[in-house]
Amino acid sequence: MLIFPNPTNLSFTISFTETQESIKQVCIFDMQGKIMLRQENLSSNTINISNLPSGTYIVQVISKRGKEYTSKLVKE
Repeated sequence: MLIFPNPTNLSFTISFTETQESIKQVCIFDMQGKIMLRQENLSSNTINISNLPSGTYIVQVISKRGKEYTSKLVKE
């Protein structure tokens, strides 16, 4: 899984290296483990984070095939 742009300030896009993958759920956690954003049944792979404060986050993506991906994201 790729997240770009990173760092970002408004939104980011999720891309999978496996073409068959698609997103079931996205959770964004702060560094203390608190859920800052949860989205399900997305119509797009672009996630708007303009309402989150600047900082470092962990992005957890669960695919429709049941795979779990995590990545670090920096919001400027």
